[in-house]
Amino acid sequence: MRAALRYVWAFVRAFVQHRWGFRFRTRTALLDFQQRQIRRFLRVAGQARFYQARQPLSLTELPIVDKPTMLAAFADFNTAGISLDTGTHAVAAIICASY
Repeated sequence: MRAALRYVWAFVRAFVQHRWGFRFRTRTALLDFQQRQIRRFLRVAGQARFYQARQPLSLTELPIVDKPTMLAAFADFNTAGISLDTGTHAVAAIICASY
């Protein structure tokens, strides 16, 4: 139950932040926020097997990856351990349920 509440709270917090919370008063505040988000992304990307050998320190160090490459190495990109088939079926179920 606690884990479910944690996910609900995380969703609500993210929704509120993205809907009403990102009102940057200065350009510096916006740039600081963007830098924090880039550092966070690079930290998570470094956990993916695809990037572990590279250990990127900036966005410019990341290779440009197209969709066929990403789909071919899907297991190496995602950090949640989800296979391409599982992810595809989950998305299809969500799309079907919403219609």
